[in-house]
Amino acid sequence: MIDRILKRFGYLPEGTEVKIIRKSETTLRLQDWQANPELIKVGRRVMANPDFQMMISVLRNEHPGHVVISDDAPPTRSVAIQRRGEGYTMALANLEAMGKLIEPEKPFEATFENEEQQL
Repeated sequence: MIDRILKRFGYLPEGTEVKIIRKSETTLRLQDWQANPELIKVGRRVMANPDFQMMISVLRNEHPGHVVISDDAPPTRSVAIQRRGEGYTMALANLEAMGKLIEPEKPFEATFENEEQQL
């Protein structure tokens, strides 16, 4: 169906077929990604791509924080715009963080002696 729509509007040359391949979502979180050196290499390679850097630049230019709110806007609108901007900032930061290796925190080891032994 999608191929018919694309052909109709001239986005797909005749004789070309579109096959949609569904992939399952991952449960991987940013912290897991950053702890994996192989995934960090992938992130760095993608972030080093000049085309991708241009895309990130465009996203920064489209940041909703650049929207000017009129003085008479209701407070709920101002709050909604602020929250949208914070989410947008967080999404960009998370995307860029996928190229930075963060070693997982190691648990603290007890270095003190048992109090009962000291008495």
